[in-house]
Amino acid sequence: MKIPENGGFFIPRFCSIIILGFLFSCNSQPDKNYENIFSREEGDLRGISIRSSLEEVKMGESASPKNEESDYLFYEFKLPQQEENFTLGYSFNTKGLYEILLDVNLKKPEDALALYLRIKENFTTRFGNPEQEDESSLVWTIKGKNSEEVEVTLSDESEGSGSGKISVSFYDLAY
Repeated sequence: MKIPENGGFFIPRFCSIIILGFLFSCNSQPDKNYENIFSREEGDLRGISIRSSLEEVKMGESASPKNEESDYLFYEFKLPQQEENFTLGYSFNTKGLYEILLDVNLKKPEDALALYLRIKENFTTRFGNPEQEDESSLVWTIKGKNSEEVEVTLSDESEGSGSGKISVSFYDLAY
């Protein structure tokens, strides 16, 4: 039996292409969660910046707030996995937005850890190395988009809960 010219390479190349295509088309759940939560990179978080007005925040979010007061907005978003979500609380004073609180609630602590590490990588790229670090919490002090100094905290609060919880806060230190 005669093998066609370059025919010996056809099957390995074809299999490599199929395998690579499969690997690149499959995003892990933490990656999908990250993309849903951090939908926009501009601003301090999700396209929103400290010192933004209440109206600017409302226009920047993709949904209506679940709770709205004159100095506070609260949002809840479902994630693709059933019973998983993230919430956002925005607090305002006369200068505008002074605090952003993000809580991510996941079923599995290991998914929370993977998401925590992905957020840590992103924040370290954006803000440099954290100024404070312990087992489950990191703190950066950054120059905000619209303010002098903003404290950014990333925490994994999953330990002992049986589920996964990540918290992120942005706080205007000039408040």
